[in-house]
Amino acid sequence: MATSQLPILRRETTEPKAFNDAVWRRVFNNRRESSRIPRAVVNASSVEHIKAAVQLANEEGCRVSVRSGGHSWAVWSVRDDAILVDLGDFKFIDYDEKSKIVSCSPSTTSAELMEFLNARGRFFSTGHCGDVAMGGFLLGGGQGWNAKNWGHSIEQMVAIDVVTEDGNEIHCSAVENEELFWLARGGGPGFPGIITSFSLQTRPFTGVYRTLLAWPITEIPTIMNWITKVSDDFDTDTELAGFVIYPPGSPAPVIAALFISLKGSVEEAKQVLQSLKADQPAGALIEEIAVPTTFKAEYAFQTSTLPDNYRYCVDSVWLSNDADVGALLAEPGRTIPGKTTTILYQPITSSQRPVKGDPAFSLQTKHYVSLYCGWPNAEDDEEHIQWVDKTINSFKPHSVGSLVSDFDFQRRETKHWSEEKGAKVMALRRKYDPAGRFAGFLNAGDKSGPDGLRTNFQ
Repeated sequence: MATSQLPILRRETTEPKAFNDAVWRRVFNNRRESSRIPRAVVNASSVEHIKAAVQLANEEGCRVSVRSGGHSWAVWSVRDDAILVDLGDFKFIDYDEKSKIVSCSPSTTSAELMEFLNARGRFFSTGHCGDVAMGGFLLGGGQGWNAKNWGHSIEQMVAIDVVTEDGNEIHCSAVENEELFWLARGGGPGFPGIITSFSLQTRPFTGVYRTLLAWPITEIPTIMNWITKVSDDFDTDTELAGFVIYPPGSPAPVIAALFISLKGSVEEAKQVLQSLKADQPAGALIEEIAVPTTFKAEYAFQTSTLPDNYRYCVDSVWLSNDADVGALLAEPGRTIPGKTTTILYQPITSSQRPVKGDPAFSLQTKHYVSLYCGWPNAEDDEEHIQWVDKTINSFKPHSVGSLVSDFDFQRRETKHWSEEKGAKVMALRRKYDPAGRFAGFLNAGDKSGPDGLRTNFQ
């Protein structure tokens, strides 16, 4: 494809506001590093556009970055002097009725894919936020709906198509270009290529029901200990999570337990929750039991806790299996800095079994905690960032690492894979992109290059 046919905006020849708008298009986090300025933005709407953009980067000797949905907290897609390939206009979803496999573009959002599948009586464990796109979500492992029981979403990945550093597109699966397929399942943003299609195995969908219980914030230790106790042997079709959150209209935060049951009827959902009654802590402020819902409604709830155009600092930890989660969350919950900050706890029961297909994704425990700290004004940056840092530091004696998706490599170093698989992730990055054509991991100073990240933390 001739460069003249490429939908490209160059920094030197585009009106500054128009170029800046293109650079930050669809970026979720309003806390932005303006010193990182790409040399060009390609608004790709076809595989040919993506291939041509990579070939152009080779000709110009610069890096390529990619934006699927713009939901990475550190804005990994905006890299200095790189060609930014924005996939927002590259959209498709195809479903094969016989195999029950859905194929979609990496820019397909969680809400779009869920709506498409639910209308056909099918389900895939998409992200919990509706505007999270499948590209970054799956490269990070895919901690989707009911990962607690069904495992991470990459376990249902069947194949991918990829544009590699030479500008050609290849197909990858368990039997073809296996190394890149392995790397795409949890290798994170250092993936040495641009994925153009995911093929994903779906499962039946019959309905979804929500149960929300909430108590005063002072009850964090009691409630968290109860959640961790009941989670191990609880119904495998029901996701369970704990939240420190401000309910709509509430002047104070609460500690909440949220159950999302994927069942065929309200009676089934209620029956599952009856088993909780005997041990449920007293004094609940909110009790909503087995309310019929939709994923559209659940995505709207998530959006209310993470509003657009806010500034965000996010971090996460995998806590050791023997950690006292209630004790660790008591002080952060008490000092939560505002109504748009959430502490999320997910008990990942599936972490105690091997990950299907033995992919790059390899670090998890029974206890996942993430901090989503949001605020509207730049003058409040220090207060909120300090709260995140203080909280993460308090977790460190009990932390075994972090989920690559809820992390900013510029702020600190930690483990994201087992030591063996982390070394393999970096070795494959060097093998398939020795020149560092793809921007990869955005660490401090953006210096990771083809070598990637440090993985030995002994």
